[in-house]
Amino acid sequence: MPGWLLINMIGKNHPDATVDLRAMYKRGDVVDVHPPAWVPGNKEGLPQFSRLLVNDKPVPFLAKYLLSEEEPSVDPEDPMPRRIRRRLYRIDIENLPPPVRNGLNNSGEADINWLALRSRIIDKVASQDESGVE
Repeated sequence: MPGWLLINMIGKNHPDATVDLRAMYKRGDVVDVHPPAWVPGNKEGLPQFSRLLVNDKPVPFLAKYLLSEEEPSVDPEDPMPRRIRRRLYRIDIENLPPPVRNGLNNSGEADINWLALRSRIIDKVASQDESGVE
């Protein structure tokens, strides 16, 4: 069953480097994941967002790409982990196949299969793609 990725298309920056890393979505970050019957809201489109349908992976599989980089709390008064990076993964939009890239940039929507997408999902910390992920 397919799943939709809502992708941030405009990178935001903050002058404070720590805030920039922890709070700001960057171009290619997955903002949300939705089932195939999802009807996007009127603000979930260009220029801020595009929608990518992954034809052969379900929502629970795709939810991994919503993860943040976090570190455990050392404060017993506040046991919540602390966010280091807003999103751990990003989609390398510029290196998607041209029809997919053009769809995201021009109409705000495209579809792709996992085999074509996985080498374009980048782990920001490890600086490697998801090529080995089935």
